Amino acid sequence: MLLCTKIIFCFVCALQNVISLIYNKNHATTRMKPSFKGFQNSYWERKTHLYLSFDDHRDEEQYTASINQDWRFLRYKLISQGVNYGSSESSNSNLSGKWAHTLRNVEAGCLILDTGDDFFIETQQYFRHSAIFIIRHDEEGTVGLILNRPTHFRMGDLVHVQDTNLRPLPGLEDCKLYMGGDVGGRRSDGMDCVNFLHDKPYTGATKVIDGVYLGGLNEALIDIMNNKAKSEEFKFFAKYCGWAKGQLEQEIAAGCWFVCATDTSTIHEQITNTQQYWLSIIYRMGGQELKLDI
Repeated sequence: MLLCTKIIFCFVCALQNVISLIYNKNHATTRMKPSFKGFQNSYWERKTHLYLSFDDHRDEEQYTASINQDWRFLRYKLISQGVNYGSSESSNSNLSGKWAHTLRNVEAGCLILDTGDDFFIETQQYFRHSAIFIIRHDEEGTVGLILNRPTHFRMGDLVHVQDTNLRPLPGLEDCKLYMGGDVGGRRSDGMDCVNFLHDKPYTGATKVIDGVYLGGLNEALIDIMNNKAKSEEFKFFAKYCGWAKGQLEQEIAAGCWFVCATDTSTIHEQITNTQQYWLSIIYRMGGQELKLDI
């Protein structure tokens, strides 16, 4: 009798396994672990494949292209869609335009935004409604450029001022000059620094993040001369913002700044209205969730 019971139990278990296999085959989910040859088992790829959607028609080239996306944009999609990323429910989301989301910590390539809580009404009023692009954040401190504080000067105006000692900039004379911050005077001749921002991976440029570079003026002038670039693709900043190690974190903790990531087109945007630019990023971050009176 005991032997018969064991045989029946084993038969039932085997039958359940067969039914399960048939069901899974007919109801296969699209979230499958990739098994492509040459898959690089790096940390980011190991983390990413948990969220990416794979179906029977996706090939290795498509997967590789998705891995090589701007990781900041990929992070935005993961944050905005969460576990639904890649599913049919989220496929109609508008992710191709401008975006922004909050960050917990400062990083090179992020923005810090005035929180609007009147910290900069009486002092450092140039920080009021400012959006500052962080170009360096390390053990020595933090450096940034105010993106939305245009002056009434053009670069051609400065070239023709006798005491500036600036080289001619053919094709770039009409570029706006932005106030990058309140720190300067680092040139050997005592003149304020002028930082040069763009999206060109020039040999002489320094990469901040993918799609955002500093420097490479000689190559830019050549591109302008050969009609390979337009003057509105470049931004010039007089001076810059600077914080000692830990200083910016203290200001953030005090409620002076929001920290966020945004798309590179927002960083390169030419500004005409300081407050409107600041508000547009705030709205993309979710102004109501940030409890702003806007």
